[in-house]
Amino acid sequence: MNTQISYNYPLSTTQAPISDELRHSTVSDFLANTAVISFYKKWSLRLALLLLTSNTAFAASVPATLYTAGSGKVWSSPFTASASPGDGAWVTPTLPSQAWAAYFGNVQPSTTGINNCLAASAFSKLSNQDVTGFRLANDVLLVIEAGTMTGYHYVNSSLTSSTYTVLTGVFGANGVFSSNNSKSTTPWCLSASDRWAGARLQKTLPKATVANGVISLYVGPEAAYGSVAVPSIYFGIRANTSYTRVLTPSTIRIGPPTDCTLAFQDSNVAFGTVNNQNTDKQVIAVHPSQLNVQCASVNDNGSGTNRATVNLAFAGDQGRTPDTLALKDTADNVLAEIRAIRAVGISNCNDNNSNQVMFDNQPIELSDIAVGANPIPLTWVLCSNGSRQYGNGTAQATAVISWP
Repeated sequence: MNTQISYNYPLSTTQAPISDELRHSTVSDFLANTAVISFYKKWSLRLALLLLTSNTAFAASVPATLYTAGSGKVWSSPFTASASPGDGAWVTPTLPSQAWAAYFGNVQPSTTGINNCLAASAFSKLSNQDVTGFRLANDVLLVIEAGTMTGYHYVNSSLTSSTYTVLTGVFGANGVFSSNNSKSTTPWCLSASDRWAGARLQKTLPKATVANGVISLYVGPEAAYGSVAVPSIYFGIRANTSYTRVLTPSTIRIGPPTDCTLAFQDSNVAFGTVNNQNTDKQVIAVHPSQLNVQCASVNDNGSGTNRATVNLAFAGDQGRTPDTLALKDTADNVLAEIRAIRAVGISNCNDNNSNQVMFDNQPIELSDIAVGANPIPLTWVLCSNGSRQYGNGTAQATAVISWP
Protein backbone atom coordinates (compact mmCIF):
# COMPACT_ATOMS: atom_id res chain seq x y z
CA MET A 1 0.00 0.00 0.00
CA ASN A 2 1.21 3.51 -0.55
CA THR A 3 0.37 7.03 0.21
CA GLN A 4 1.86 10.46 0.24
CA ILE A 5 2.11 12.44 3.46
CA SER A 6 2.16 16.20 2.92
CA TYR A 7 2.68 19.14 5.23
CA ASN A 8 0.89 22.18 3.75
CA TYR A 9 1.53 21.12 0.14
CA PRO A 10 0.82 17.99 -1.97
CA LEU A 11 3.34 15.69 -3.60
CA SER A 12 2.94 12.96 -6.21
CA THR A 13 2.05 9.41 -5.14
CA THR A 14 3.41 6.02 -6.01
CA GLN A 15 1.96 2.55 -5.51
CA ALA A 16 3.33 -0.70 -4.12
CA PRO A 17 1.39 -3.98 -4.07
CA ILE A 18 0.06 -5.82 -1.10
CA SER A 19 0.91 -9.46 -1.68
CA ASP A 20 -1.26 -12.36 -0.64
CA GLU A 21 -0.27 -15.96 -0.10
CA LEU A 22 -1.96 -19.30 0.36
CA ARG A 23 -0.85 -22.08 2.60
CA HIS A 24 -2.64 -25.43 2.78
CA SER A 25 -1.96 -27.65 5.77
CA THR A 26 -3.58 -30.98 6.66
CA VAL A 27 -3.46 -33.28 9.51
CA SER A 28 -1.41 -36.34 8.88
CA ASP A 29 -2.10 -38.90 11.50
CA PHE A 30 -4.53 -39.91 14.15
CA LEU A 31 -3.32 -41.49 17.33
CA ALA A 32 -4.13 -45.13 17.93
CA ASN A 33 -7.26 -45.66 19.95
CA THR A 34 -7.40 -48.94 21.81
CA ALA A 35 -10.59 -50.27 23.29
CA VAL A 36 -10.22 -52.53 26.29
CA ILE A 37 -12.83 -55.18 26.94
CA SER A 38 -12.66 -56.80 30.35
CA PHE A 39 -14.37 -60.01 31.38
CA TYR A 40 -15.64 -60.24 34.94
CA LYS A 41 -15.23 -63.46 36.81
CA LYS A 42 -18.46 -65.41 36.51
CA TRP A 43 -18.68 -69.09 37.20
CA SER A 44 -20.58 -70.07 34.13
CA LEU A 45 -20.03 -72.49 31.29
CA ARG A 46 -20.74 -69.78 28.73
CA LEU A 47 -17.92 -67.56 29.96
CA ALA A 48 -15.52 -70.48 30.11
CA LEU A 49 -16.24 -71.28 26.45
CA LEU A 50 -15.68 -67.66 25.43
CA LEU A 51 -12.32 -67.57 27.15
CA LEU A 52 -11.26 -70.78 25.46
CA THR A 53 -12.24 -69.77 21.95
CA SER A 54 -11.59 -66.06 21.59
CA ASN A 55 -9.09 -63.49 22.82
CA THR A 56 -10.58 -59.98 22.56
CA ALA A 57 -9.05 -58.39 25.63
CA PHE A 58 -7.03 -55.80 23.75
CA ALA A 59 -8.79 -55.56 20.39
CA ALA A 60 -8.44 -52.09 18.89
CA SER A 61 -11.22 -50.13 17.18
CA VAL A 62 -10.97 -47.52 14.45
CA PRO A 63 -12.57 -44.35 15.91
CA ALA A 64 -16.00 -43.78 14.39
CA THR A 65 -15.40 -40.27 13.14
CA LEU A 66 -14.93 -38.30 9.92
CA TYR A 67 -11.75 -38.78 7.88
CA THR A 68 -10.73 -36.57 5.01
CA ALA A 69 -10.35 -38.10 1.56
CA GLY A 70 -6.70 -38.04 0.53
CA SER A 71 -5.31 -37.90 4.09
CA GLY A 72 -3.31 -41.14 3.76
CA LYS A 73 -2.70 -42.88 7.09
CA VAL A 74 -5.29 -41.56 9.54
CA TRP A 75 -5.19 -44.16 12.33
CA SER A 76 -2.85 -46.85 13.63
CA SER A 77 -2.65 -49.32 16.51
CA PRO A 78 -0.12 -51.92 17.70
CA PHE A 79 -1.25 -55.47 18.39
CA THR A 80 -0.15 -59.01 19.18
CA ALA A 81 -2.13 -62.16 18.47
CA SER A 82 -2.14 -65.92 18.93
CA ALA A 83 -4.22 -68.95 17.94
CA SER A 84 -4.18 -72.53 19.23
CA PRO A 85 -4.30 -75.31 16.61
CA GLY A 86 -7.02 -77.89 16.44
CA ASP A 87 -7.04 -81.27 14.76
CA GLY A 88 -6.96 -81.03 10.96
CA ALA A 89 -7.21 -84.07 8.74
CA TRP A 90 -4.41 -84.85 6.32
CA VAL A 91 -4.89 -83.12 2.97
CA THR A 92 -2.82 -83.54 -0.17
CA PRO A 93 -2.42 -81.62 -2.31
CA THR A 94 -3.25 -78.38 -0.44
CA LEU A 95 -4.55 -75.18 -1.97
CA PRO A 96 -2.88 -71.77 -1.51
CA SER A 97 -6.04 -70.47 0.20
CA GLN A 98 -5.92 -73.12 2.94
CA ALA A 99 -4.55 -71.46 6.07
CA TRP A 100 -2.63 -74.40 7.50
CA ALA A 101 -0.22 -72.28 9.55
CA ALA A 102 -2.01 -68.94 10.21
CA TYR A 103 -4.12 -66.22 8.59
CA PHE A 104 -6.03 -62.95 9.09
CA GLY A 105 -9.66 -62.66 8.06
CA ASN A 106 -12.82 -60.63 8.55
CA VAL A 107 -15.05 -63.60 9.46
CA GLN A 108 -15.05 -65.03 12.96
CA PRO A 109 -13.00 -68.25 12.85
CA SER A 110 -14.76 -71.52 13.45
CA THR A 111 -13.51 -73.76 16.25
CA THR A 112 -15.35 -76.79 14.90
CA GLY A 113 -14.96 -76.39 11.15
CA ILE A 114 -12.44 -75.24 8.55
CA ASN A 115 -11.15 -71.67 8.03
CA ASN A 116 -9.68 -70.24 4.84
CA CYS A 117 -7.58 -67.24 3.87
CA LEU A 118 -9.00 -64.10 2.30
CA ALA A 119 -9.06 -64.01 -1.49
CA ALA A 120 -6.31 -62.06 -3.21
CA SER A 121 -9.02 -59.98 -4.93
CA ALA A 122 -9.93 -58.48 -1.53
CA PHE A 123 -6.67 -56.51 -1.51
CA SER A 124 -5.57 -53.46 -3.47
CA LYS A 125 -3.16 -50.53 -3.49
CA LEU A 126 -3.89 -46.97 -2.45
CA SER A 127 -4.35 -44.78 -5.53
CA ASN A 128 -1.57 -42.33 -4.65
CA GLN A 129 0.80 -44.39 -2.46
CA ASP A 130 2.66 -47.67 -2.71
CA VAL A 131 0.62 -49.20 0.13
CA THR A 132 -1.29 -52.49 -0.08
CA GLY A 133 -4.12 -53.51 2.21
CA PHE A 134 -7.52 -55.08 2.72
CA ARG A 135 -10.04 -53.00 0.78
CA LEU A 136 -12.96 -51.61 2.82
CA ALA A 137 -14.16 -49.34 0.00
CA ASN A 138 -12.59 -47.70 -3.01
CA ASP A 139 -9.29 -46.16 -1.83
CA VAL A 140 -9.99 -47.04 1.84
CA LEU A 141 -7.66 -49.75 3.15
CA LEU A 142 -6.81 -51.61 6.33
CA VAL A 143 -3.06 -52.13 6.21
CA ILE A 144 -0.95 -54.39 8.42
CA GLU A 145 2.33 -52.51 8.12
CA ALA A 146 4.47 -54.33 10.69
CA GLY A 147 4.62 -57.69 12.40
CA THR A 148 6.04 -61.19 12.16
CA MET A 149 3.58 -64.07 11.75
CA THR A 150 4.62 -67.59 12.76
CA GLY A 151 2.70 -70.86 12.32
CA TYR A 152 3.21 -74.63 12.29
CA HIS A 153 1.91 -77.75 10.51
CA TYR A 154 2.94 -81.36 9.94
CA VAL A 155 4.17 -82.34 6.48
CA ASN A 156 3.68 -86.11 6.43
CA SER A 157 0.80 -88.51 6.94
CA SER A 158 2.13 -90.34 10.02
CA LEU A 159 0.00 -89.37 13.01
CA THR A 160 2.83 -90.50 15.30
CA SER A 161 5.42 -88.22 13.74
CA SER A 162 6.57 -85.27 15.82
CA THR A 163 8.27 -83.52 12.93
CA TYR A 164 6.59 -80.26 11.94
CA THR A 165 7.42 -77.30 9.75
CA VAL A 166 7.77 -73.73 11.07
CA LEU A 167 6.42 -71.08 8.68
CA THR A 168 7.13 -67.37 9.03
CA GLY A 169 5.98 -64.25 7.25
CA VAL A 170 6.79 -60.56 7.65
CA PHE A 171 4.66 -57.48 6.96
CA GLY A 172 6.54 -54.60 5.35
CA ALA A 173 5.95 -50.89 5.97
CA ASN A 174 4.04 -50.75 2.66
CA GLY A 175 1.68 -53.54 3.78
CA VAL A 176 3.21 -56.20 1.55
CA PHE A 177 3.36 -59.66 3.19
CA SER A 178 6.24 -61.95 2.33
CA SER A 179 7.17 -65.46 3.47
CA ASN A 180 10.22 -67.58 2.81
CA ASN A 181 8.43 -70.94 2.89
CA SER A 182 4.67 -70.46 2.55
CA LYS A 183 3.22 -71.50 -0.81
CA SER A 184 0.29 -69.12 -0.45
CA THR A 185 -0.10 -66.43 -3.08
CA THR A 186 -2.72 -64.71 -0.93
CA PRO A 187 -1.86 -61.76 1.35
CA TRP A 188 -2.31 -62.18 5.10
CA CYS A 189 -1.91 -65.99 4.81
CA LEU A 190 0.58 -68.69 5.81
CA SER A 191 -0.41 -71.79 3.90
CA ALA A 192 1.45 -75.10 3.47
CA SER A 193 5.21 -75.20 3.15
CA ASP A 194 4.92 -77.67 0.26
CA ARG A 195 1.52 -77.80 -1.39
CA TRP A 196 2.24 -81.20 -2.96
CA ALA A 197 3.52 -82.92 0.19
CA GLY A 198 0.27 -82.17 2.01
CA ALA A 199 -0.31 -80.94 5.55
CA ARG A 200 -2.20 -81.68 8.75
CA LEU A 201 -2.71 -80.14 12.18
CA GLN A 202 -2.82 -81.42 15.74
CA LYS A 203 -3.63 -79.75 19.04
CA THR A 204 -0.14 -80.61 20.27
CA LEU A 205 1.46 -78.15 17.83
CA PRO A 206 2.71 -74.77 19.16
CA LYS A 207 0.42 -71.76 18.95
CA ALA A 208 0.48 -69.56 15.88
CA THR A 209 1.53 -66.02 16.80
CA VAL A 210 1.95 -62.47 15.55
CA ALA A 211 4.61 -60.32 17.23
CA ASN A 212 5.02 -56.54 17.01
CA GLY A 213 2.03 -56.09 14.72
CA VAL A 214 0.73 -52.70 13.58
CA ILE A 215 -2.61 -52.25 11.82
CA SER A 216 -3.52 -48.94 10.18
CA LEU A 217 -6.29 -47.22 8.24
CA TYR A 218 -5.44 -45.41 5.00
CA VAL A 219 -7.76 -43.07 3.08
CA GLY A 220 -6.80 -42.15 -0.47
CA PRO A 221 -7.93 -39.19 -2.59
CA GLU A 222 -10.36 -41.31 -4.64
CA ALA A 223 -12.37 -42.42 -1.60
CA ALA A 224 -16.08 -41.71 -2.02
CA TYR A 225 -17.77 -39.45 0.52
CA GLY A 226 -20.07 -41.27 2.91
CA SER A 227 -20.08 -44.08 5.49
CA VAL A 228 -17.68 -47.04 5.40
CA ALA A 229 -18.06 -50.15 7.57
CA VAL A 230 -14.88 -51.37 9.26
CA PRO A 231 -15.25 -55.10 10.06
CA SER A 232 -13.73 -57.18 12.83
CA ILE A 233 -10.35 -58.62 11.92
CA TYR A 234 -9.37 -62.01 13.36
CA PHE A 235 -6.19 -64.05 13.57
CA GLY A 236 -6.59 -67.82 13.37
CA ILE A 237 -5.59 -71.15 11.81
CA ARG A 238 -7.30 -73.47 9.34
CA ALA A 239 -8.36 -75.63 12.29
CA ASN A 240 -8.13 -73.92 15.67
CA THR A 241 -9.39 -74.15 19.23
CA SER A 242 -8.78 -70.46 19.94
CA TYR A 243 -8.17 -67.29 17.95
CA THR A 244 -7.62 -63.54 18.49
CA ARG A 245 -9.81 -60.67 17.47
CA VAL A 246 -7.39 -57.90 16.49
CA LEU A 247 -9.95 -55.27 15.50
CA THR A 248 -13.54 -54.65 16.58
CA PRO A 249 -16.11 -53.27 14.10
CA SER A 250 -16.97 -49.60 13.66
CA THR A 251 -18.40 -47.27 11.05
CA ILE A 252 -16.39 -44.33 9.78
CA ARG A 253 -17.26 -41.46 7.46
CA ILE A 254 -15.26 -40.04 4.58
CA GLY A 255 -15.56 -36.34 3.79
CA PRO A 256 -14.01 -33.81 1.43
CA PRO A 257 -10.88 -31.85 2.33
CA THR A 258 -11.00 -28.13 2.99
CA ASP A 259 -9.79 -26.41 -0.17
CA CYS A 260 -9.75 -22.61 -0.08
CA THR A 261 -7.90 -19.69 -1.63
CA LEU A 262 -7.37 -16.17 -0.31
CA ALA A 263 -7.14 -12.82 -2.09
CA PHE A 264 -7.29 -9.13 -1.25
CA GLN A 265 -10.06 -7.26 -3.02
CA ASP A 266 -7.56 -4.45 -3.64
CA SER A 267 -4.10 -5.68 -4.53
CA ASN A 268 -3.03 -2.03 -4.22
CA VAL A 269 -4.43 0.33 -1.60
CA ALA A 270 -3.76 3.99 -2.36
CA PHE A 271 -4.71 6.54 0.28
CA GLY A 272 -3.72 9.30 -2.14
CA THR A 273 -2.41 12.72 -1.15
CA VAL A 274 -3.31 13.54 2.44
CA ASN A 275 -2.55 16.17 5.05
CA ASN A 276 -0.48 15.01 8.00
CA GLN A 277 -1.43 15.81 11.59
CA ASN A 278 0.73 17.24 14.32
CA THR A 279 -0.97 15.08 16.94
CA ASP A 280 -0.16 11.39 17.38
CA LYS A 281 -2.72 8.67 16.54
CA GLN A 282 -5.09 10.79 14.49
CA VAL A 283 -7.05 9.38 11.54
CA ILE A 284 -5.58 10.76 8.33
CA ALA A 285 -7.39 8.59 5.75
CA VAL A 286 -9.64 5.53 5.51
CA HIS A 287 -9.88 2.89 2.74
CA PRO A 288 -12.73 0.33 2.96
CA SER A 289 -11.93 -3.01 1.35
CA GLN A 290 -12.30 -6.75 1.98
CA LEU A 291 -10.61 -10.15 1.93
CA ASN A 292 -12.08 -12.87 -0.25
CA VAL A 293 -11.93 -16.49 0.94
CA GLN A 294 -13.06 -18.77 -1.88
CA CYS A 295 -13.59 -22.46 -1.04
CA ALA A 296 -14.12 -25.33 -3.48
CA SER A 297 -14.89 -27.69 -0.56
CA VAL A 298 -14.86 -27.66 3.25
CA ASN A 299 -14.49 -30.36 5.88
CA ASP A 300 -17.08 -29.82 8.62
CA ASN A 301 -15.62 -32.62 10.82
CA GLY A 302 -18.88 -34.50 10.63
CA SER A 303 -21.03 -31.74 12.13
CA GLY A 304 -23.38 -31.70 9.15
CA THR A 305 -23.18 -27.89 8.94
CA ASN A 306 -21.06 -27.79 5.76
CA ARG A 307 -19.06 -25.10 7.52
CA ALA A 308 -15.37 -25.09 8.46
CA THR A 309 -13.03 -23.06 10.62
CA VAL A 310 -9.85 -21.72 9.05
CA ASN A 311 -6.93 -19.73 10.42
CA LEU A 312 -5.97 -16.31 9.10
CA ALA A 313 -2.65 -14.63 9.85
CA PHE A 314 -1.18 -11.27 8.78
CA ALA A 315 2.46 -10.24 8.67
CA GLY A 316 4.30 -7.08 7.72
CA ASP A 317 6.85 -4.46 8.75
CA GLN A 318 5.34 -3.40 12.06
CA GLY A 319 5.10 0.11 13.41
CA ARG A 320 5.44 0.90 17.10
CA THR A 321 2.97 -1.84 18.04
CA PRO A 322 2.05 -5.19 16.45
CA ASP A 323 -1.32 -3.81 15.34
CA THR A 324 0.26 -1.29 12.97
CA LEU A 325 2.28 -1.26 9.75
CA ALA A 326 5.06 1.28 9.32
CA LEU A 327 4.57 3.57 6.33
CA LYS A 328 8.14 4.37 5.22
CA ASP A 329 9.80 6.55 2.63
CA THR A 330 12.81 5.50 0.56
CA ALA A 331 15.16 6.66 3.35
CA ASP A 332 13.41 4.30 5.79
CA ASN A 333 11.81 7.18 7.69
CA VAL A 334 8.44 6.24 9.22
CA LEU A 335 5.94 8.84 7.98
CA ALA A 336 2.82 7.33 9.53
CA GLU A 337 1.27 4.03 10.58
CA ILE A 338 -1.50 1.87 9.12
CA ARG A 339 -4.07 -0.17 11.01
CA ALA A 340 -6.51 -2.75 9.64
CA ILE A 341 -9.84 -3.77 11.15
CA ARG A 342 -11.97 -6.74 10.03
CA ALA A 343 -15.14 -4.69 10.12
CA VAL A 344 -17.06 -2.01 8.21
CA GLY A 345 -17.36 1.60 9.30
CA ILE A 346 -14.77 1.48 12.08
CA SER A 347 -11.84 3.88 11.78
CA ASN A 348 -9.96 4.63 14.95
CA CYS A 349 -6.28 4.99 15.73
CA ASN A 350 -6.57 4.68 19.50
CA ASP A 351 -9.04 2.09 20.74
CA ASN A 352 -8.46 -1.64 20.64
CA ASN A 353 -11.01 -3.64 18.70
CA SER A 354 -11.75 -7.36 18.83
CA ASN A 355 -11.52 -7.42 15.03
CA GLN A 356 -8.25 -5.51 14.89
CA VAL A 357 -5.57 -7.09 12.70
CA MET A 358 -2.23 -7.96 14.30
CA PHE A 359 0.72 -8.06 11.92
CA ASP A 360 2.72 -10.60 13.98
CA ASN A 361 1.85 -13.73 11.96
CA GLN A 362 -0.29 -15.09 14.80
CA PRO A 363 -3.37 -16.91 13.46
CA ILE A 364 -6.93 -16.01 14.31
CA GLU A 365 -9.89 -18.30 13.70
CA LEU A 366 -12.48 -17.59 11.05
CA SER A 367 -15.53 -19.76 11.65
CA ASP A 368 -18.54 -20.44 9.45
CA ILE A 369 -16.52 -20.69 6.24
CA ALA A 370 -18.67 -22.33 3.56
CA VAL A 371 -18.24 -23.60 0.01
CA GLY A 372 -18.14 -20.66 -2.37
CA ALA A 373 -17.31 -17.02 -1.66
CA ASN A 374 -16.72 -15.85 1.91
CA PRO A 375 -16.11 -12.07 1.94
CA ILE A 376 -14.42 -10.64 5.03
CA PRO A 377 -14.68 -6.85 5.51
CA LEU A 378 -11.36 -5.08 5.94
CA THR A 379 -10.96 -1.38 6.69
CA TRP A 380 -7.51 0.20 6.28
CA VAL A 381 -6.86 3.24 8.47
CA LEU A 382 -3.94 5.64 8.00
CA CYS A 383 -2.86 7.09 11.35
CA SER A 384 -0.47 9.89 12.27
CA ASN A 385 2.52 9.12 14.47
CA GLY A 386 3.30 12.68 15.62
CA SER A 387 6.57 12.83 13.65
CA ARG A 388 5.34 15.58 11.30
CA GLN A 389 7.27 14.02 8.40
CA TYR A 390 6.03 14.09 4.84
CA GLY A 391 6.75 12.58 1.43
CA ASN A 392 5.90 9.41 -0.47
CA GLY A 393 5.46 6.31 1.71
CA THR A 394 4.77 2.63 1.15
CA ALA A 395 3.97 -0.41 3.27
CA GLN A 396 3.28 -4.06 2.54
CA ALA A 397 1.21 -6.73 4.28
CA THR A 398 0.91 -10.47 3.70
CA ALA A 399 -2.10 -12.63 4.61
CA VAL A 400 -1.96 -16.41 4.97
CA ILE A 401 -4.89 -18.79 5.33
CA SER A 402 -4.52 -22.33 6.69
CA TRP A 403 -6.66 -25.12 8.13
CA PRO A 404 -6.20 -28.36 10.05
